[in-house]
Amino acid sequence: MRRRVLEAAFTGCCAEVMSRLPPAPTPPRPPARTPFPLIAVIAPVVGAVAIGAIMRSPFVLVFAILSPLIALATMIDGRRQARVHRRAEAARFDRECLAFDAAITAVHREEAALALSAALDTRAVSDRSASVVVGTAPDRSAVASDISMPLDDDAPAERLRALLARAAVNPELPALVPKGAVTVVGRGLAADAVARRWGSVGGVVVHRRGAHDAATTTMSPDEQAGTVMVVQSATRMSVRQHDRVVDVRTRYDSADGAADDVGAGSDERRGTDELATHVSWASIAGEYEHFAVPVGRDAHGVVAIDLVDGGPHAIIGGTTGSGKSELLRSLALGWAAAASPMRAQLLFVDFKGGATFTGLTELPHCAGVVTDLDGAGALRVLQSLGAEVRRRERLLADHGARDVRECPDVMPRLLVLIDEYAAMLESHPELAPLIADLAARGRSLGVHLVVCTQSPSTAVRDAVAANCPVRVSFRVTEPSAAGFLGRAAPELIGVGPGRALAVGVLTQVETERRQPTQASAVGLCTLQVAVVTSADIDQVRERWSTAHRPPAPWLPPLPRAVDRSMVEHVNDDPEVGTTVDDERDNSPDRGDVLLLGLGDRPDEQRRSREGWNPHRDGPLAVVGAPRSGKSSALAAIARSGRDGGFTPVVVSGELPDAWASLDALRDSTERVVLLMDDLDLLVARSRDAASDLLDLWDEAVMAVLDSGGAVAASLSPAAATRGALATRLSSTLLLRTADAEQHVLLGGARGTYDRDAPPGRGWWAGRLVQVVREREPLEAPQQLVPAPWHPAPSTDIAIVCRHTDRVAAMLHAEDPQYDITTDLMSAVSSATSDMVALQPRAFLGTPAAWHSAWSSLQAWRARSELVIADVPPVDARLLLGTRGALPPLDVSRGDVWLVSPGEGPRRRRWAALARHDNAG
Repeated sequence: MRRRVLEAAFTGCCAEVMSRLPPAPTPPRPPARTPFPLIAVIAPVVGAVAIGAIMRSPFVLVFAILSPLIALATMIDGRRQARVHRRAEAARFDRECLAFDAAITAVHREEAALALSAALDTRAVSDRSASVVVGTAPDRSAVASDISMPLDDDAPAERLRALLARAAVNPELPALVPKGAVTVVGRGLAADAVARRWGSVGGVVVHRRGAHDAATTTMSPDEQAGTVMVVQSATRMSVRQHDRVVDVRTRYDSADGAADDVGAGSDERRGTDELATHVSWASIAGEYEHFAVPVGRDAHGVVAIDLVDGGPHAIIGGTTGSGKSELLRSLALGWAAAASPMRAQLLFVDFKGGATFTGLTELPHCAGVVTDLDGAGALRVLQSLGAEVRRRERLLADHGARDVRECPDVMPRLLVLIDEYAAMLESHPELAPLIADLAARGRSLGVHLVVCTQSPSTAVRDAVAANCPVRVSFRVTEPSAAGFLGRAAPELIGVGPGRALAVGVLTQVETERRQPTQASAVGLCTLQVAVVTSADIDQVRERWSTAHRPPAPWLPPLPRAVDRSMVEHVNDDPEVGTTVDDERDNSPDRGDVLLLGLGDRPDEQRRSREGWNPHRDGPLAVVGAPRSGKSSALAAIARSGRDGGFTPVVVSGELPDAWASLDALRDSTERVVLLMDDLDLLVARSRDAASDLLDLWDEAVMAVLDSGGAVAASLSPAAATRGALATRLSSTLLLRTADAEQHVLLGGARGTYDRDAPPGRGWWAGRLVQVVREREPLEAPQQLVPAPWHPAPSTDIAIVCRHTDRVAAMLHAEDPQYDITTDLMSAVSSATSDMVALQPRAFLGTPAAWHSAWSSLQAWRARSELVIADVPPVDARLLLGTRGALPPLDVSRGDVWLVSPGEGPRRRRWAALARHDNAG
């Protein structure tokens, strides 16, 4: 019957469509068989025997052996070429099958579109008024391909037969039902909607039967002669005419991506010409006892979205400025007007600056506002939704309920409105599984999602879209952009703001009090979305001004400053929950775990005490920009270490003092916590001694860890990204950095950077923490003053210095009895003589002079002390013939190297040298 109706308008179109179907694939051709070259083998053997007989030489017969070898090689090569041919043919056949399969899909879709256009075109189909499109059903395709060659029984032939059978049947051709008597069998909203829809079509008499009635009651002759529709679901029905039964798809799901053809006919489509270009929210608002929220008007009345009974979730799409945000505002305000804050809450997620929900955030129903301007705060609130789902599950279990409908007073419904969904996932891709989980489990838990984005077909995954039966599309730039509705929408190109197509919504017939008296499900509806004004928001806010406001389903953000008492009593605070140690076992209650601060766990809706375990986590790097709280974090670690039985040792930022502290720690067995503020600056200032300093640091760290101690140092973000220091500190407390790029490079999650973070706010073990703020700053660095040195009375001394005249003046001023000489060769006799000189002598020389008097230098070093003052380390090492590092000196304080016989250079302080330099 469908072909008779469409044949006149459709036959001419199919020829053009058929020409686009490529030829059917050709089965793999077998390779040519290579026969055994018998003559080619025998002829050379006979020739070789004849030549051997003539020449009387048996060696000629050797050439006869080559003949079978060549024949065998030829056969092997032939088989190899046959295998290559078979593989090439198989690959060609596979490519042709894939291309043919894709072409079948494309041609079937075009054929279905042409057939639907022909069915809906009253000019092309003369008896259009006698039939109505009810959906799609499989039927023989007019573009079926044929193949004349015989097919074998192998796998390629079976694959080709399957392709030809698929091409012969189009699964999505429009199904037409003649007008007249129509019996709708089934129960539920879907069957009621079909009965109402057919009841509004002229020339149709509808008989309604329930599924039980149809099985137990005999139908009348009129019902048996007409069409029987057995509604199985909102997307499928069985249509019986006479003795023929056809399974009809009335609406395709999002996974198939095909058209929603139910109601696509002109008898069922809502008109667009009668719609106004402006609809005020006040003109459609009313008092409702359910969550059917009015959002606009179509040609017949008010259009509403019911996410409780018809959802649970919705998708909104359209270009910029098409009216998506206004629909979100209408939904939010209607949700607030429908119920008290104790029964309905709103969460606004706006990733285009936060202007979408202006004014609505003042409603008592507002549980929170998330914008892209606060990346870390946005991620925190959205992660809390996962914990909220688990909390609601526990509440339902405690009340013995399976659905929030069974205990509406236990928890309010939560509507999550997300504007620019694609931008949110781009900033926080880790939220995709959470949104999919909310979409899957939200219905029974009372959590509803409204996802708004410009391109839902590409941005919204199937796991979310499959649970979003309510879909609205505004203006698009191409018809396929509205494909998430289930069909292309060329009529949406260039429409004005607020004009939209929707599926899964309700159309309402209004009374004088603007209260819905009848609601019917609409397959495809054209509507004008209402506009919300500030006066509308004020009216709803005033209505619920005295209503009790439930607590938000997540904790408030971490405080900007935390003292030790707040963290230590976190278990006693019911607002922040109780501490449950995780698998990292970072509880500060352990003696070897040092308290860092207060941790935020939004995915568990609680706060916790966060600590650092030096034995498991290793040396700690506190990384942050200036004024990010690095020094305060080290102060907190020092206090925690002192409380845990550690001895804090703060290393100085001055190279000589730092060297002395680290050198002392190499031999220490005390349980200390080694703290170094701005380790990278110390390494940078050490210049040529940087390598030696890092070696000494490594030795000191190993000694501290071996004795059960701990090591922590602060670094700049730039230094933490380089290997020299980053590899020496295995764990990181990441405070605020200079920019988001540094935050990500140092291991921070993308989108969690907060440039306005207070000092001490950072990330530890994947969690946001606020480091404890101590009343006292980090204690002063340890300064190990070198042992003092001065010449023994009446004793000769040997001094290596760059400025001999200055040292000579100092010696003369301090002790005039010294006989100052630069005759270094005489130092040999002074060093080897046991006689006491009447006047002590001072042998002064530059490094070059002492190097020239090498024998004198070695003789002196073997018997007496050698003083090296104000000499570059490289010259001192060359003079002493050592490759080891020399302790850095503070020349301004009179530090010198003292080389005793049989010992290495040691740092000493010659106070007289410093006094003379300062006086000069």
